[in-house]
Amino acid sequence: MIHMTFCSSLGFRLVRVFKVVEPVSLSRNVYLTCILPIGALYSVSLWLSNSAYIYLSVSFIQMLKALMPVAVYTIGILFKKDSFKNSTMGNMLAISVGVAIAAYGEAKYDSWGVLLQLLAVLVEATRLVMIQILLTSKGKTKSRCSGFTSCT
Repeated sequence: MIHMTFCSSLGFRLVRVFKVVEPVSLSRNVYLTCILPIGALYSVSLWLSNSAYIYLSVSFIQMLKALMPVAVYTIGILFKKDSFKNSTMGNMLAISVGVAIAAYGEAKYDSWGVLLQLLAVLVEATRLVMIQILLTSKGKTKSRCSGFTSCT
């Protein structure tokens, strides 16, 4: 919380007081449809991943987090931000098999903790893909998230 307060106050001072960068104008619609869902996904991801620490060891959680590239690629395909490639999917399959082998030998295995961590990975991957959509759509005129008027 201290970190977020510091970053928010520093950002406010740099933009509003010292005018280091020009403020971005966001319409209410853009904020509600583009920014707010990303913040909500971040909150859910943080909650789920922190909850998993109650049930699983730190090392096992780190092994499960190795599935993040797999989740980002898969969700990117579902959101049509990435194209399916057999070679890339082969790499993702190899990562998944490696994580499964590592999980097989885990001494402190708890199904609820694994579910929480896997959900956290999926939510975080969705958030990352939504950020990618937001950042790449700012220059398109027909995009839902193109309400940034002062971005360069």
